[in-house]
Amino acid sequence: MEENELVKAIKEDSSQAFEELFNKLYPSLVNHAIRFVKEKEFAEEIVQDSFVAFWNKRKELMITTSLSGYLYQIVRNRCLNYLKSKNYKDMQLLTQEMYVESSQDSISESLDEHDLVKIIDAAIQSLPEKTHLFFNLSREEDLSYKEIGEKLSVSVKTVEYHVSRALKVIRKALEQHWYIIFITFLI
Repeated sequence: MEENELVKAIKEDSSQAFEELFNKLYPSLVNHAIRFVKEKEFAEEIVQDSFVAFWNKRKELMITTSLSGYLYQIVRNRCLNYLKSKNYKDMQLLTQEMYVESSQDSISESLDEHDLVKIIDAAIQSLPEKTHLFFNLSREEDLSYKEIGEKLSVSVKTVEYHVSRALKVIRKALEQHWYIIFITFLI
């Protein structure tokens, strides 16, 4: 089938057309995702999730580019969201590991083991209500910017603004308490 026929059939709930599209694009989309996330299993999961989201929103599809281009964009955005989320979670894990290691040293006993976590939590709590909501949807619920925009009926740019604003506040709070991070790394 041609792309426009596939889109029409998928909008009309044709699982056969969807399966044809999946079989046609899945391998190349996985390769595309691997370029971002570097691990095949995560790439496959992202592509599968992208197809599920595509199917779930089939009735509202408004594709202005090619169908394959549209799916490549969905996968790219989900990969970028995954990487952002992964970096945030990696930072939390690294912070926790540093505190566990440092607690074994007598110097670190003078530091409250949870200082850095408290600083980050305080920064998040200090966010304006709306920014706090956007940040939590992005980081805690792991929603993409597009999904947040749809959920709250705002543009993706608005979501980007609020999440970026939240990260700046957190960064500033960490910069103000640089000595804790510095001591933690020394230990």
